[in-house]
Amino acid sequence: MPLKVLGVDFHHQRFTQLTPSVGYYGNSPEPRFSLETGYAPNQDEFEFRRQFVITVALRLTEINARAVPPSWK
Repeated sequence: MPLKVLGVDFHHQRFTQLTPSVGYYGNSPEPRFSLETGYAPNQDEFEFRRQFVITVALRLTEINARAVPPSWK
């Protein structure tokens, strides 16, 4: 589901800027983090990311709670 449907597309862009990327390579079960040199988010940046995750989780919960499955399911 695109995040802009949830009304968080602008905030998602900022969240992406502030968050290191994580990926899995080869058959390794261990994640690898990609950090820029000097990566050290300040308290405001940390708080922005925390609030973003909480907001998205609450919106998804509300959507799921109100979702009505099709009559054939």
